[in-house]
Amino acid sequence: MPGHSFIEVNQRIETERRAKFLGTASIRFSSLKPRSAAANPIRRPATKPLQRLFREEHGCRQEDSRHHAKATISQDELQTALMLSGISEISMLKADSLPYPQLEFPPGTRLECIQGCDRIIAADEVFDGANKRWIVDLYLNDISDDLKTLFTEEYTYQKDPEDGEFYCKIRRYQGYHGNENPFFEGIWLGRLSALSKNRRDLLDQLFRHKKYTDAFDALLPIPALFCGFRLTVVHQVISMRCEEPNIHYLKHIFRIWSSICNDDPQIMQLVDSSTVERLQGKAPGAFMADRDDLLLDLESGRIFGNLSEQQRAGIWYRLCEATRQCLVPSLFTFFEDRKFLSPVAECLRRLTGMNCKATITSRLSDMFQGTHQQWVQTSDAEYLVFPGDAATQFDLGCRQLWLAAFREFRDIPTDSEKKERLAKARRRADETTLFEMASLAQRLGFASKEINMILGTSPDRQVAERVLLSARKPGKYRYPEFEYCVQQIAGAFATAQPVPTSQMQHNSEMGQCVEPPARYGIPHNTDHDRDQGRLFLPNILLIPEPGERNVSSFFVRRSVYAAYFGLPP
Repeated sequence: MPGHSFIEVNQRIETERRAKFLGTASIRFSSLKPRSAAANPIRRPATKPLQRLFREEHGCRQEDSRHHAKATISQDELQTALMLSGISEISMLKADSLPYPQLEFPPGTRLECIQGCDRIIAADEVFDGANKRWIVDLYLNDISDDLKTLFTEEYTYQKDPEDGEFYCKIRRYQGYHGNENPFFEGIWLGRLSALSKNRRDLLDQLFRHKKYTDAFDALLPIPALFCGFRLTVVHQVISMRCEEPNIHYLKHIFRIWSSICNDDPQIMQLVDSSTVERLQGKAPGAFMADRDDLLLDLESGRIFGNLSEQQRAGIWYRLCEATRQCLVPSLFTFFEDRKFLSPVAECLRRLTGMNCKATITSRLSDMFQGTHQQWVQTSDAEYLVFPGDAATQFDLGCRQLWLAAFREFRDIPTDSEKKERLAKARRRADETTLFEMASLAQRLGFASKEINMILGTSPDRQVAERVLLSARKPGKYRYPEFEYCVQQIAGAFATAQPVPTSQMQHNSEMGQCVEPPARYGIPHNTDHDRDQGRLFLPNILLIPEPGERNVSSFFVRRSVYAAYFGLPP
């Protein structure tokens, strides 16, 4: 039945296309009205590359039927133009006769262009004088919505859509934030399958995870956000077993952008991909450099160009208010920050169980036994203690374990062995770091066999044994009194004294910023070294001081933390 329905709809549209076709003519650019960029907020404008192409070719092959534009016209407009041009309707239907007849229109008449708009806009910038014309296939302006949609989307067959456009189109035609249309759903699913079977399979995998699908669907009212969507990474997001923080991040994206757009559905639809790409990772409400750059973009129309000047003024105020404590998030930053959350999650899984199929949050809930008081870590060796109920203990406990993983993720092994300037995880897990994290988890009221196993072995002894065996390879050397040597080295470790917190902060502040911090993804090593001693809950809760010139790496970490976990009430 679905196959028959598809064939019937296709036949109906094709019959209408032939019936409403009026012919082909050469028309001045001034008589054509290209659709606005808001008609497809996800797709990046292609006019610049086309301008370069037309300049290199000193023209273009617009006579080729594949390069024709399509426009709609009323019967009255057509008759007036035929009389003004002195040509017949029959001459416009002779597709094999070149050159195409030139059709002239009275001043002020502009035909709606529904296909090939980017070519017309680009050519209008490049061509001069009599060359400012394009070959256009004309159709009556009472064509159905289905035929108009087919023309609009048929043109994109010449360019591979990005993942976000596939997602938005397919979900729209499945009836999510759009009218259900099985015909066009089938067309877009077919295009995706033809382009990449792997991406088609990954889309099906995403659809099987309702919570993630619902979270992405919630962003559909702002389609431009999907310029940063990545089907090829979704399966990695799902396999992280970090469902709760990931979905919180996606909700955070909508919360910030809907606030910027004043919860106005029309404004949300008018946001374009250029605006999203320019704003993501910026905080004009917190940093003067971001404010100065983006204010110039706003005034020139490079961002929010589809809105009126009055609307942009309101947008600017709300944008600054929304970014006093966080960077502007987007789907691009979501997928980039996954690169940071992944090794952080690996760190926590050493406590929750590497092979556990449950999400980390649900596993921590199972592990939580509570304590008689609330512990809040303020440094590696210092804590605040106060009363707290079980719900607060669990919430703050989870937050502090995630922050501990934020600090120590570099000391957990990953599959990558590349030498990077970024603060990526080292190959060997640090025994002392694992022991300290397990001790923290136990203090905060969590218990598991993994925690017990880590705490059951002295990290000093493990390190001492490894030092001895690394210094002299087994098989080539042996120690006459191995146990004595281990005890001696471990005893030397025991003489170390903690550095005062004030001195640690001073050393941290001495670190130099040689380059701007990474605003998303994995932080630079130097930035992480400087911020590591500050990544404790009391510091996260401090409201950033306004008036700074440039974004700080700690502000970025705090923003990422807030995106994944929010801030406690």
